[in-house]
Parts: sequence; C-alpha cells; structure tokens
Amino acid sequence: MTKVGRPLKFKNKTELIEKIDAFKEYIKESGKPMTVERLACFLDCDSETITNYENKQEYFETIKRIRQHIKADKLERLNAGKGSPAGIIFDLKNNHGMKDKQEINQHITGDISLGGAFDANKGKE
Repeated sequence: MTKVGRPLKFKNKTELIEKIDAFKEYIKESGKPMTVERLACFLDCDSETITNYENKQEYFETIKRIRQHIKADKLERLNAGKGSPAGIIFDLKNNHGMKDKQEINQHITGDISLGGAFDANKGKE
C-alpha cells in the first residue's frame, strides 16, 4: 500500500524534541512570550501542523508538554502583569480550554402548583 500525503516534517520524536528545546532557549534569550504561533514559525510550519502532530500517537506527549509550557508562560505573564490581560485571557479561553466559571446558587421556597396542567386533555376524547 502506498502512502498518500506529504512526508512528515519531523522524522521522529527525538528530532521534534530537539527543535522544541531550541525554541525554549530562543524564548528565554529573546524574552518574547511563548505562543503556539511563535512555535509554528520557529519550526517553519503552521499551527495546524502542530495540531496534526498532536493527533499522532508518537508525538502526542511531546506536543501536549509544549502546549502546557505555553499555557504556563501565559499564566505567569498574566500574574506578573506582563502583556495585555484581556489579550492573554482571550488566548487562554480560545486556545487553552479555559473558561469563566460562574456558580449560581438558588434556593426556592414556597408551594408549586401545576394547576391542573395534566388535566388539559380531559373531555377531548
């Protein structure tokens, strides 16, 4: 059976890990924020390619780990007051599965009357 589609950008997990380590070093030296988009540019691909690799068993843990580093970087920047809070929050909600959580506690007292609601069909037979 012949393989269809483009060849993989990274030959194996080790090669991807080496490139991700170089990316982390680049971020450390440049002081730029970690983003999936910046990672994609560094790896000379697009963010969809990164997602595609995440769906491959061999690369899943590696991509999951760098996504966690990126999320942690955003949270640390948010807590340190670096960058736009609204922008960071937007990104965390849209790209990292975070959401606002609002809890509503209701306590209702009193009598509930269905007022003959079940008798609506009486006499229509």
